[in-house]
Amino acid sequence: MRASGGDEPGDTPDLRHAYLVLAVIGLTGFQTSMALSIIFVAYPDIRHAFPNSSPVELSWVLNVFSIVGAPTMVLGSAVSERVGRKRAMLLGVAGFTAASVLAALAPTPLWIIGARGLMALAASLMLPVSAAMILREFPASHRGVAMGTWSAAGGLAAALGPSLGGWLIDNGGWQWAFWINVPIGIVSLITGAIVLRDSHEDERRPWPDAFGALVLMLGVGALVFGLVRTREWGWADPRELGMLAFGASLIAVLIMRSRRHPEPIVRLELFSITPYRLGNAMMLFFSLSFFGFQFVSLQLLTGPWGYDLTKAGLLATPSFLCIAVMGPVSGRFTDRFGNWMLAPCGLVWVLSLAVFGLLLDGTPNMALWWIFVVVGGLGSGFVWGALFAMIMTSVPPADFSNGASLTQTLQRIGNALGVAVMVTVLSTTLTKGSVESFPKAFAVLAALGLVATVIGYGAARATDRPAARRLPHQPAATA
Repeated sequence: MRASGGDEPGDTPDLRHAYLVLAVIGLTGFQTSMALSIIFVAYPDIRHAFPNSSPVELSWVLNVFSIVGAPTMVLGSAVSERVGRKRAMLLGVAGFTAASVLAALAPTPLWIIGARGLMALAASLMLPVSAAMILREFPASHRGVAMGTWSAAGGLAAALGPSLGGWLIDNGGWQWAFWINVPIGIVSLITGAIVLRDSHEDERRPWPDAFGALVLMLGVGALVFGLVRTREWGWADPRELGMLAFGASLIAVLIMRSRRHPEPIVRLELFSITPYRLGNAMMLFFSLSFFGFQFVSLQLLTGPWGYDLTKAGLLATPSFLCIAVMGPVSGRFTDRFGNWMLAPCGLVWVLSLAVFGLLLDGTPNMALWWIFVVVGGLGSGFVWGALFAMIMTSVPPADFSNGASLTQTLQRIGNALGVAVMVTVLSTTLTKGSVESFPKAFAVLAALGLVATVIGYGAARATDRPAARRLPHQPAATA
């Protein structure tokens, strides 16, 4: 069955099929989300497997997925509109699975980095169409729950990444961080071919700005490169200042180019929708805080606190499991009561980071850890589900794919920069194996989370004003 993109999503919903689609899309999201979380568990083992590689070089194993994925999301969305969303999804799953095999067979860090870049390109076919395919199956009254459940699938994958990943890597080596994607990919391909229905937009847009995508990739890459070189160069070094200025100038060039290009990589008019604009700003800063935390927590557990990967993975699991639990809850809550809980739950996340950092020392403190991961996990879990729901329900139906791709782009940028900042903060500590820089790292993460929370408060207030949800050319509803 081939659905036209001009049909209003959810006009005659078949909820049974809609939930089957949600399950299949959730499985594909499970694959990409696990790839994001499990690599943090694999990182210590990769570092030990390649002792002659510098921390700066190995940091690209973590960051390349986000650096390549961020600017190619919109291109992936454009490809899907031409080949069909179902075909794009299946091509993405197949490519992601094949690239995982290449990564597992890698003899050098450079090979892993290249394979992770290919995985990012494949994910750029999958992720932009995921939200569009889900939202087109559900009526408006169920979309918050659907987006929250989709977010929960990613949270469950993130939870299993450290625990299952830690056990697999402890027993089979870092290669299993990639082998695990193969069976998931095979099941996703079979079920996707059966369940998913193809769709595309009736009015095909021109190809987006490929040069703009390259500019964004180089800009984010330059910022990350400058940040991870800070310990070696120093903040006042002309090379450091030049690299950061180069990255920032490329981002500025992209914004100016997007104002003039007929099909820009960043559709600036979407940011005239207040909840979308503020929601994505919160997404960027919350991603900086959350993904930076993923890196820091596992370095703490396997470093100063001395746990092996299996135990460290199990200890990291509850915070991610809370995301899986809270995703559907937050989606249902926002469907019924709005987005006012975004800021309070963001504040819970901030306070948990700040208190943990203040009380942290070199001795493992399990009582402190469990309070932190459960309380902070519940707060962040609600934020993720509610934030995705708020952003995507503010977008006109015709812009679901493009709106989702921009949001995923900002999340990926936050992921890359968050890890880069934490590599910079912890660089000396990682070499010594001491706890001395970890309190500073948690303070920085709390500060980033606080910025996100303040923005979230403004975004939640904006959703109470119906005019804030309209693009400038959209008329107000009349009775």
